Amino acid sequence: ALKADRLVLYAQRIAPLNRPSAAGGYELLLRMLAEDGTLVAPGPLIMAAQRCQLLPTIDRWVIQRSLQMLSPYRSMLRSSGLTMSINMSGQSLGDATCLQQFKEQLRAANLPSGCLTVEITEQAAVTNMARASAMIEDLRGFGCSFALDDFGTGANTLSHLKNLKVSRVKIDGSFVRDIVTDRNSLATVKAIVELAKTLSMETVAEYVESDAILAMVRKLGVDFAQGFAIGKPQPLDKLLHDLDSVEASRMRRTFLEG
Repeated sequence: ALKADRLVLYAQRIAPLNRPSAAGGYELLLRMLAEDGTLVAPGPLIMAAQRCQLLPTIDRWVIQRSLQMLSPYRSMLRSSGLTMSINMSGQSLGDATCLQQFKEQLRAANLPSGCLTVEITEQAAVTNMARASAMIEDLRGFGCSFALDDFGTGANTLSHLKNLKVSRVKIDGSFVRDIVTDRNSLATVKAIVELAKTLSMETVAEYVESDAILAMVRKLGVDFAQGFAIGKPQPLDKLLHDLDSVEASRMRRTFLEG
């Protein structure tokens, strides 16, 4: 798929819950096209990349392609305030070549400061704490912010969280899915939200896939929600074109009304 250019980027909405004025953003997701043009499920794709030790190669592809696609829309990103999130695997945290290429591509893309969020899993951050901290510190200087993905599953994260300069935690979907029916999941999400607020971090509930779950995470004070109840992933190229048209119309109305 890499050689045949059958990897594509999709994007899924991350919507604000309790702050209507917040722009929110999108998470960029890797997808693969089969030879007949149909989409391959993402789970087997990532598992195959792990088995073949190709995750760093995938990371570099995602970073390069994301920045190439976002760069022409920098004006829209600046005026809209939208954030775009990309994922980086634990295998790339200590990859000096990957980090150097990332910084070079950030310079070339010239995106607005704060519009790009890098997501790393909680497990990867805890396992590679020194590397994760160094990378976060380095890329923050290029205007990137950071989020801890799959948060709540690690045993040692709480003792280290205050030392990681992340601005957002994404609550693991295993808790969010059961939040309406399971008291332990409800208590876990509530505790994560309270902790994040104490540390001035935003929270995102993943796998929000019903109106009941959406209502519950909103009630608990979660800042953002992501899942099928918010919106399904869609091709990034189409999304950027549509967002650019909407933002251009908004800017024209603002100019005329002003």
